[in-house]
Amino acid sequence: MADPADYLNFQRGDCALLAQAIAEHLGLPVYGVIDAHGDMNHVFAYDPETDTAYDSRGALALSEVPVGMQGTPPFTYREASVEEIEDLFGTYDEDECAYAEEIACEYA
Repeated sequence: MADPADYLNFQRGDCALLAQAIAEHLGLPVYGVIDAHGDMNHVFAYDPETDTAYDSRGALALSEVPVGMQGTPPFTYREASVEEIEDLFGTYDEDECAYAEEIACEYA
């Protein structure tokens, strides 16, 4: 069986898995980036008290989240439910979740 580190890409398609792991680790909600067409293109953990977003790039200002992102501006942000994220981005197996949790522990 392949190691999740060999095929998961948190910058291209697997952002939801890492965002959920980071959010759980830091006790934060998960937010989605919504483009002008209403499509959710990215998911990240968000601390509304400090206006800090967390994704595969690390900790960044909310305004930096859509930099380099696909989709049609303007971008907006809103909290996303686990069910919504799973419907849009899919689900992951136990090994994949464990790998994401391992990476999430690297966040303060």
